[in-house]
Amino acid sequence: MNDNHPEESIKNFAEQWQRARPDLTAGSFVTIGSLLALAQRVDQEFRAYTQSHFQMGTGDMRILLALRRANDSLALRPADLFRALLITSGAVAKQLERLTQRGFVERIPDPQRKGGWQIRLTPAGKQVADSTLTAIHNNFKISTGFEKLNPQEREAGILFLQKLIAEYGGSDPFDLAAAAKS
Repeated sequence: MNDNHPEESIKNFAEQWQRARPDLTAGSFVTIGSLLALAQRVDQEFRAYTQSHFQMGTGDMRILLALRRANDSLALRPADLFRALLITSGAVAKQLERLTQRGFVERIPDPQRKGGWQIRLTPAGKQVADSTLTAIHNNFKISTGFEKLNPQEREAGILFLQKLIAEYGGSDPFDLAAAAKS
């Protein structure tokens, strides 16, 4: 897509699909292409930020952010993390090991499961998560672009995304409470 004129790129993309497959409505292809292009750009911005500011990968940062939004105790079971983040238990284990070594998380006994344990943010991990959230809110292009929308456009955009995600069914990928109950 043309970074200077994304509306022209999207229009051209739609026209190309309409020519290639006039029997199909191009809207879904344009939506998919646009969402993938946006996701790629957000991921690149997030990756560059986490690497330059904290020398960590995005997966490790996503763990910190999930713990930050989890609950007042800032703690979750490892299984809650891999369900909420849609990654494997092995990936979570590796990430937790790195984050523990850096002093961003700690392992604590699970008060509700004898012999179980939880992962909790340390004060240093909370500080990293909070500074990242502030940077995303204030500086990331997705956030500054979102703030330029009027309230109705923001609401419509969120509703649009919620409806598309709902088409896939299953549990809500953002609901940490549901992940903790399963």
